[in-house]
Amino acid sequence: ISKTKDLHEQEQMCKVIETLVMRFYITHKATNGFNKLLSEMLKKAGNKDSLIDFINNHNSFRLPSNNEMCNKLKTLWDNGDNKRANLILFWIELFRRSKEQNTKDIVELADVYSLEHLMPQSWEENWHQYANNDDEADELIYQIGNMTILKGSLNSSLKNKDWETKLNGDGKLKNCIKRSADLIVNKELLDKKAWNKDEIEKRTKILSDNFLEIWSIK
Repeated sequence: ISKTKDLHEQEQMCKVIETLVMRFYITHKATNGFNKLLSEMLKKAGNKDSLIDFINNHNSFRLPSNNEMCNKLKTLWDNGDNKRANLILFWIELFRRSKEQNTKDIVELADVYSLEHLMPQSWEENWHQYANNDDEADELIYQIGNMTILKGSLNSSLKNKDWETKLNGDGKLKNCIKRSADLIVNKELLDKKAWNKDEIEKRTKILSDNFLEIWSIK
């Protein structure tokens, strides 16, 4: 890339590579020999368009499609996916701030935030009206739209409470979603009277659109 004279072109090529890496990372695609492949594509590609052509026409790998990305963002199941979801939400927060030209407390975002499932993984006691069994519950719980990032973990006695308590606290516990409302990804939750299938799927669509806007190849 350093051989490319135009700084804007360098930035565009870096963006393509970042998108490629991120899509492989989120979808768990095998990346054996990726460093060798990356070196090969940079040698052959002199600009963004030729880099995209190389990616689209290479036989040894296929760029995960938009549909694959959206499907993956609906099924973030394992512990590794928690880390992926945390990263996605963190970058979407930065992306939204950049669009609003809001740099206030931007350095603070370097702190470690914890991932929280809004409808909790232990759902039976306080969320039984939204699912009849584990399979139905899992379809909601593990969507990116049912996740957020907080300043520190919720108190263990709050994690599985009903929506109103998780959102606003109970007057005794120190942490709740509302206490992290300086984050844009949480501010949008404050006016939600209930947290149900419709709200989860709607937010999943919004966050997936954000993801594709950040990590797209055009």
